Amino acid sequence: MNAKVKRISILAVLALALISVLAILPAGVFAKANADEQTEEERVWTLEDTQAVAAFIQNNLETFVQKYNQSREDESEYLHASSVERTKIVNLIEDENYGAYIDFDGDNGYVVVTGDYTIYDLQTEGDLDYLDNAANIYYSYFDGFYRLDDGLYVRFEGDEQQQTVSADVANTTPAGVDQDGYIINLESYIASVYDDYTYNASALSGYVPNYIFQTQSETSYYVWYPADANGNQYHFGVRSEGNCALTAMSNILKFWGQENLVNIDYSTTMNLTSTIQNNPFYNDFSDYKVRNYFLYNSNIAASADNPPKAIWFVNYYENLSNIPFTYYEIYNYCVSNYGYTPESGFQASNVPAVLEYVVEKYDYNNRVNIDVVQTTDAANVRNSMHQGRAVYMSLNNDPVYGNHGVAIIDIDEYKYEEGWWIFSETKYAYFYEIVNGDYDGRSYYDPNANNGASISYCAWI
Repeated sequence: MNAKVKRISILAVLALALISVLAILPAGVFAKANADEQTEEERVWTLEDTQAVAAFIQNNLETFVQKYNQSREDESEYLHASSVERTKIVNLIEDENYGAYIDFDGDNGYVVVTGDYTIYDLQTEGDLDYLDNAANIYYSYFDGFYRLDDGLYVRFEGDEQQQTVSADVANTTPAGVDQDGYIINLESYIASVYDDYTYNASALSGYVPNYIFQTQSETSYYVWYPADANGNQYHFGVRSEGNCALTAMSNILKFWGQENLVNIDYSTTMNLTSTIQNNPFYNDFSDYKVRNYFLYNSNIAASADNPPKAIWFVNYYENLSNIPFTYYEIYNYCVSNYGYTPESGFQASNVPAVLEYVVEKYDYNNRVNIDVVQTTDAANVRNSMHQGRAVYMSLNNDPVYGNHGVAIIDIDEYKYEEGWWIFSETKYAYFYEIVNGDYDGRSYYDPNANNGASISYCAWI
């Protein structure tokens, strides 16, 4: 199924100057859309509207195909449908409304359309036969067809459709524009990579609480410095523990608390300066422990054969007196139950159990039944964010982050539109607002251009 995917959405119902076009439109469908422009708030339709538009396309398929092909410059993109095999009503995830999936004959593709003549998806090739007997189909205009399984969006088996953006974007590495590959200034990044796209929506309607981000260096009990043979620190190359996952989980719990989703004590801090010697790793990771690294003579340049001396220090220099209570509880649970060490990192598959443990133990009013699941499907991220629930994201082999865990705190949606006939073609791209653990402010991640990274999520569904 190597179909070219065409994502289509209405900017406005065009002027409808052609009397021949007006004559074949279903009565009443365009009654609310006679103006030259139409805002997103005015995009309202019913199930009956959707059924009427689906019938219009089926009854005027020859004209539909002709008008579409006239808008294509390359004949390889032409639609060759001559009949409709089946029509199914689908639930639209982003719009929380109905759409219609219309399957064309043979391998000639399909279209997904709404009751206000918005076409979200048009493929000129392929046959999604796995949808033939499916019921309760859900559709995301970012990444295709889902079924709902116990509150979790799950891609249909055999659905190979990917997030669709313009061809020049699809193979773009997510290079940042401000520092170290991170995307800090999203507008600048959009202008350089997605120059035709404009802001469309936020999962939280643009609202993010007043948030003080926790970084890995602030939560690390120990930090690593390069030093000379006498133990004198160099003032570069400082490294935190491999605690990105633990820090991300602490940020997520703080976010949930500030959003009033859980009644958890996210603002209390712990002073560990006098008790750190009781930590199980103190003997191995406290001051001036060489731990099997080569000594480094400061008068000789470092090389692969003569690396710097690696020294772990108790993190008195940063924030050991202000460790967040939620991080303290996460840390203790991960050490005792999953064998976490400052050098080990943490498996994303264990994140749901940790978050559930802390909330169930410390949600003082016992108001929620929390259910965190690991998933690779982005629809669950959007579903969780629409409910104000920050999401854990695990990255593996990412070109910027390598193997890393971060907290997603919002989603920003952008779109690009151009018209054809009474419809308009739209391409979507979305970006995660994240707390990445290395940067003490809000940064962004581009999942549309992850260049082969493996991504999974832990979402509260």
